[in-house]
Amino acid sequence: MKNLYKNKGFTLIEVLIAITIIIVIFAIVMPSVNSARKKGIDAGVISSLDNIRVPAYLAFKKIVIGDPRTQHYTTCPTTAFTAPQTLGLYYDPTVSSAIVQITPKVDQIDCDFTVSTYAIAVVLKGQSSTSGQKDVYCTDSEDNKVQSLLSHWSALSGDGAVYAVNRLTGLCSPAS
Repeated sequence: MKNLYKNKGFTLIEVLIAITIIIVIFAIVMPSVNSARKKGIDAGVISSLDNIRVPAYLAFKKIVIGDPRTQHYTTCPTTAFTAPQTLGLYYDPTVSSAIVQITPKVDQIDCDFTVSTYAIAVVLKGQSSTSGQKDVYCTDSEDNKVQSLLSHWSALSGDGAVYAVNRLTGLCSPAS
């Protein structure tokens, strides 16, 4: 007798096993892809912060010490200014637009702008590979670049060296 049904495809069991294998591989690969994506975003944020140094230097050259229009700002700009509203780094169009662009890419950002110094600290979205805690990156006008765990400081900013941004000096504090 002739076989009326020829094997022309996969059985249901074979298809289910293939789908299960694909799901397991996907579950293994996805966490590492997400981690790499966060590290890439963090690297972009650090690069943007480091690139603020030149426009900040040029903005400082325009400032006249003692000019009443220059102020001490302890917050980050939330608007990218197209033209300087007043003297000071806070209102510099290049610096303000760079800060506005990186703000959604970090967990927290803090700034300190004085007449002659600045410090910007961010809590990066990626986690430290060793402890699972968040990393903080701080850069300032003295070209200090400090990257450490958030737990090394009392908070992101405040008056004194126990903070990432020391409001007394307007610079980054070394990690303790």
